[in-house]
Amino acid sequence: MLRVDLNSDVGESFGNYKYGNDEENMEYLTSANLACGVHAGDPMVMRQTVALASKKGLAIGAHPGLPDLQGFGRRKMDLSPEEARDFVLYQLGALDAFIKIQGAKMTHVTLHGALSGMGKHDAQLASGIVEGIKAYNPELIFTGVPGLQSYEVAKAAGLRVAACIPIDLNFRKGGVSIIERKKAARDPKEVVRKALKLVKEGKLETVDGVDTELKVDILLVHGDGPNSAEILSNLRTSLTEAGVEVAPFPSFV
Repeated sequence: MLRVDLNSDVGESFGNYKYGNDEENMEYLTSANLACGVHAGDPMVMRQTVALASKKGLAIGAHPGLPDLQGFGRRKMDLSPEEARDFVLYQLGALDAFIKIQGAKMTHVTLHGALSGMGKHDAQLASGIVEGIKAYNPELIFTGVPGLQSYEVAKAAGLRVAACIPIDLNFRKGGVSIIERKKAARDPKEVVRKALKLVKEGKLETVDGVDTELKVDILLVHGDGPNSAEILSNLRTSLTEAGVEVAPFPSFV
């Protein structure tokens, strides 16, 4: 049977500012990536989000990003591999404190925004990031796009890896996503169509008109999308009706 995980970024509110549709989205998820208080989130938001994800039985992962609250971690910074390692290590430890007091377990790491984009193309930076993950817990699963630097460096370093595709974004050939500074609403039917093609046929559509061959483990829908819950609801229903089991990815990668 075909299996896939439904995933989203959560815990990205800050203080009095609410961001994303976490509680509603979690009704449809099997895993979640939690902001670690650097690009978004704060200690109270982290504690509350971990508690909610744990209650829902989701696989809980860290979502480390760059220290840029104003830019939501989506602006590039000039980092050395050592700085990238320490930024990631710092964030994993902070989030894991809240996970442990819930009696839960951190399962994976999904990079956020510009840190993710930089790691996809810079092998040295990716090595620093992976070094931080592996030093903290070599059993953590790295999620990313096969063929890009961060994913391949993590795999070569001996980390478990899972292919994660943000299905609510557009892609260029080779599997590079087109990042939006502000999330736009997406047609749920179109997202479902592309998702089913990817899961059942192993083909990722691109704006270049050339499908990328890819076996996917995780379908990610960004939690800050205006209609993210509608997309997730449609995805979960359509995948199940198509005979695809929706399950937490650590159980099958």
